[in-house]
Amino acid sequence: MSARRAHPYHARVPVASQRLWSLVLFAVLPLGFVALTFYAMYSKNAVAIDFHYVYYPAAQELLDGNSPFFENDDPFKRFVYTPLLAVLVAPLTVLPLGVADLLVTIALLGLWVATPFVLGIRDWRVVTVTLLWAPFVSALQTANVTIVLVFLCALAWHWRDRKVLAGLSIGLAVGLKLFLWPLAFWLLATRRVLSLVIASAVVAFSILVVLPYESLPAFATRLREHGDLFDEESYTLYAFLVELGAPATAARVAWLALGVTVLLLGRRSFSLCLVAALLLSPLVWLHYLTLLVIPLALVSAPLWMWFIPIPLAFADGGALNGGAGIQTLVLTTFAVIVGLCLWLSRRDDSVKRRLVGLGRPRPADG
Repeated sequence: MSARRAHPYHARVPVASQRLWSLVLFAVLPLGFVALTFYAMYSKNAVAIDFHYVYYPAAQELLDGNSPFFENDDPFKRFVYTPLLAVLVAPLTVLPLGVADLLVTIALLGLWVATPFVLGIRDWRVVTVTLLWAPFVSALQTANVTIVLVFLCALAWHWRDRKVLAGLSIGLAVGLKLFLWPLAFWLLATRRVLSLVIASAVVAFSILVVLPYESLPAFATRLREHGDLFDEESYTLYAFLVELGAPATAARVAWLALGVTVLLLGRRSFSLCLVAALLLSPLVWLHYLTLLVIPLALVSAPLWMWFIPIPLAFADGGALNGGAGIQTLVLTTFAVIVGLCLWLSRRDDSVKRRLVGLGRPRPADG
């Protein structure tokens, strides 16, 4: 006697149930989280903080013929960027400040969602999981330029074989935030000479724009003083070692040694140059870790790895790093992601080649 044929309905139930849970976990939950985050920000009048108090006023000062480096008693509200950022923000000053805040926040959300697709990710679940990242929430709330930097770096990788576009993308990224300068080493190490020349020209222009307002030594002093003010309060190895009681000099030597080592050993890896930029930056805030979306994408990380940054939601140290416990959580998360990406790249030669731009570039690539 033949076995009884299963009813088609019973065969479809697990699939339908799986799809339902997938929609709840990867669509309803992340989108609801973003909606609640927006509501919380507006209810506390904490929308686009950096844009509202720093970028927009600097752009207004620039348009009025004044220096964008306006004085402010609150060190968090001082403009410590090249004037290039104020130039790019200037068109938004035609809008009321509140409208500009909302528009910039929505635009940054759009750039963040677009970034994984630019990097070749086609699994929509990856995109929605990143909406739960604490570094993304921090970047969105502050409307810091960091999400723009991540998008520019993603474009640079996407256009890595198009000399002009790659050079412009990296040049704009470094010109807006100088700590990304290790990307120049990647261009040099992979013999993308024309892209390096173009990127260097853009960065030089962004720095020279300082001259109508103050000398370059004065600008360098401004950046150094800002770094000195917060260098023990952000998420750097130096700050962590000092928090644990290490002498400042020894902590600084260890911090620089690690960053330089990663840069020299990983100079042909786009991802490792980004890691070196984070390691060598004198200041690292939580939203800087949005850059980790790039190493994860370039190693085609499995879905579970994209959940690793989510526990950083417990890294609530306020504006500063919150002490040794929170520093440990942030730096451990950073190290785990970098370590796993390295492991995946060592295991799969095709991943290794992709990390450096399809292996050694052709002579025609410059």
